[in-house]
Amino acid sequence: METLFEALLEILLTGALDASTNKKVPKPLRIFLIVLFTVLFAGAFILGLLIGISQLSESILSGVVIIVVVLALGALLLWSLRNALKKMKNGQ
Repeated sequence: METLFEALLEILLTGALDASTNKKVPKPLRIFLIVLFTVLFAGAFILGLLIGISQLSESILSGVVIIVVVLALGALLLWSLRNALKKMKNGQ
């Protein structure tokens, strides 16, 4: 069941991400998909930071590792968002 859920989620997210940068898809839908991805990943980013901060009270090393990984993933999110917006501007 978990594998099925993972495969379905991967197909949906990949399709939506490809559609958000495809100029054949209407612009309002592309903007909606970009906002949806941003909110989804920003929520995961904030949740990860909260977990890392709460972990600091138990173990400093594991808390710092979690925070560093979450910050690296946040930087990747910003980089991906910037590239998607550039593609959208160049396509218009």
